[in-house]
Amino acid sequence: MVGCAVKQPVLVYESPSLGDGGRLLRDLYRSFWLPPGSDDEIVRIGLQPEVAKVTFRTRHAMRIRAMSEHASWEVASPPDVVWEVRPLAVTRPAHVRYYATLESRLKSTTDRLPKELPRLWKRRGFPSSRWIGPPSMDTEIKPHLFERWFLSITAPTSEVIAKNACAKVRRAWKISCKVIARAELPQVGRGLLQAVNGNFSKEFDGLLELISPRGPIEILDLIPEEIRDESSNELFGPRLFVVPLTKKALSLVQSTSFGNYLEGVVPAETFPNGPEHALKAQAIIARTYALRNAHTEFSFRPFLLCASTQCQVYRGVEFKQPATSRAVQQTANLVLRDQQGELAETFYHSICGGHTEARSTIWGGKNRHYQKGVSDQLPNAPFVSPQNTAQVSRYLTSPPTSYCGISRLTNPERWRWEKSLDRSDLKRILSKTGLRGPLQSLRVTKRGISGRALALEVRAENRQKIIRGEYRIRLLLGGLLSSLFTLQPEFEGGELVHLLIRGGGYGHGVGLCQMGAIGRAEMGQSFSEILEAYYPGTVISPITQLKVH
Repeated sequence: MVGCAVKQPVLVYESPSLGDGGRLLRDLYRSFWLPPGSDDEIVRIGLQPEVAKVTFRTRHAMRIRAMSEHASWEVASPPDVVWEVRPLAVTRPAHVRYYATLESRLKSTTDRLPKELPRLWKRRGFPSSRWIGPPSMDTEIKPHLFERWFLSITAPTSEVIAKNACAKVRRAWKISCKVIARAELPQVGRGLLQAVNGNFSKEFDGLLELISPRGPIEILDLIPEEIRDESSNELFGPRLFVVPLTKKALSLVQSTSFGNYLEGVVPAETFPNGPEHALKAQAIIARTYALRNAHTEFSFRPFLLCASTQCQVYRGVEFKQPATSRAVQQTANLVLRDQQGELAETFYHSICGGHTEARSTIWGGKNRHYQKGVSDQLPNAPFVSPQNTAQVSRYLTSPPTSYCGISRLTNPERWRWEKSLDRSDLKRILSKTGLRGPLQSLRVTKRGISGRALALEVRAENRQKIIRGEYRIRLLLGGLLSSLFTLQPEFEGGELVHLLIRGGGYGHGVGLCQMGAIGRAEMGQSFSEILEAYYPGTVISPITQLKVH
């Protein structure tokens, strides 16, 4: 109430005896290695993976528990107290080991890893080759359905040696090799908890648990998406932890069920008012994406997933929607697998514009059987891949004949769009390329199967530079919605002075077209038919298929 003083926090418990912080810390730092085997299992989400402070409050009473390996204390917080946590120091460094790894596997605890792969790499001169999995870290052995394993060609070693081993493999065999860090013992950090509008201040070692049984906790000054500049306040629950990482950074981590995480992801990544089967398709690919694409940089962090576009956008409880929650619940534990039984790479984007793009043309590497790009055209509307300016121009100005073009939810300004660049914009483009003199031309020299620009020639004073990669091209031209576009230049005395860009679609174009999925569902297709259309040859199956012995 305005004009009333906020009641003050009170220290209600303090014990110098053995605390639970050590066990909890070890459990958090194993998150990457023990992904959920069902929607009911727990996941740890880095709501703020690395920040200088965490600020929060509740509209009701809550408790904050500080836990280290050797002590614990608890403070009772009245409603409306604003709390701030800052890092101070590292009191015990982590014991981290590094591995040069070639392959990763997600497996049920009853599955066996292939023995022939370590044997192959031993014959190739890497005698320490073996599978490495979850570190024990002296924590309780809990029954887990799913585990993450890597084929390592080195014994536990330093980062430098692991990087050298990877470089050797890349030179000799031209294959991917990643250095994975694994915490055998997590670090212990020190932080400061203080009431911004109160008189409580106390240091802690280990971690803080924010306990709020009467409702979610409001996180202040949260930037949930890396591409956004503005911050927001959002509500999260039920279990939150604040973990000091360094003397300048800490993490805010949520511990919740995998299903609850997905119920926060699906409405943030698609249209919650979309048709049922489009939402079900999105739920399945979001579940698959989360399991397969956990970033290896999180391998020694206290969480498995993040809440930004680096992973999948995840929002607080107020963003949940009944329709998307039902879609998650009705597809519980279902994922998409390829023909080898591995989790599929379920990339997705907003609007393909008529045809999805091959993975290899966007990010390199080899296409899997379901990643070659598919037509989003309606039946009896054949697609001819536009490969030059005239073809793309005709395609962009023709009436919509694709599922993503006819949906009731399609935004016409994202289905087909324009962007105008003046002299100042063109000068910035020239500056970014490192070329000098008057800009003479911009020309697309290579396109993908969908018509997306993959290479752009920039010419100035008879010198030229080729910009490769659809995302780099989009950024260079001022952040285009997609790279499916034509360029209409205007010249004065041989200098390019104005550029009109006409384009279509929104996003990279790989995998499922979200608006196309909505259009297909509106036309009566089921979620399985939608997934088969965008990931041909894949199979829907449970996360784990436990064997009975």
